[in-house]
Amino acid sequence: MKKNKFVTMSLFAAVALFAGSAFADGAKESTIAELKALKDGKGNRTGVTESFRIGVIPEQDKMNGVSLALVSNIDNEMHGFEFAFILNAADKSSSGFQWGLLWGNYVIDGDFSGVQWGLVKNRVGGDMTGWQSAAGMNLVKGDMCGLQGAWIYNSVEEGDMTGVQFAWVNDVDNNATGVQFGLINMVDEKMNGVQFGFANLAETANGIQCGFYNQANDLCGIQLGLVNRLKSSEKYPFTVFLRAVF
Repeated sequence: MKKNKFVTMSLFAAVALFAGSAFADGAKESTIAELKALKDGKGNRTGVTESFRIGVIPEQDKMNGVSLALVSNIDNEMHGFEFAFILNAADKSSSGFQWGLLWGNYVIDGDFSGVQWGLVKNRVGGDMTGWQSAAGMNLVKGDMCGLQGAWIYNSVEEGDMTGVQFAWVNDVDNNATGVQFGLINMVDEKMNGVQFGFANLAETANGIQCGFYNQANDLCGIQLGLVNRLKSSEKYPFTVFLRAVF
């Protein structure tokens, strides 16, 4: 479906999609390099597990408890609460609350359960259960269950989304169950729920698409917008204002 997005959308929607996708792709490519460079310059982590710590860039193999950093928290695993003025980073599966005030939060290779609050970017390299909130973007490489809220971009890259996404651009590579609210909403496979935005696109839409431009290959539900496209319909591929298929 991605190959047809720029053809089927209006010029405004296409430009917005390209800008949002390019911005997010660049951020995803730089994530691992950013963290490796930061960690390589700070020596080895201590193997001691602490329940409370305060430091400039505290590094630890496993953190269970509370960690407050003037710059960044760097851990192998994190289970608890982390606050840093710049960023929090964990290599493996973690849980709890990460708050990166001026940049964001990363779980590089594992899953995360809990809350991530960041200014620029939150990223989970596996599955995410909980709440991601950022002014810039939220990225999950596996399945996402919960809430993604951002000003610019939300992405579930290789998994399914169950819950709510709201941003200028919301993108799910596989299936989505729940609500997408934004300028452009995209689901590459099945959308079960509601899409509300300027342009809504899904391979299969089971529910409601409401916006200026709505597109699906298969539909079981309602399309409500100025332009509604159902690619599988040979007789009426386009309708104005309303289409209902049950």
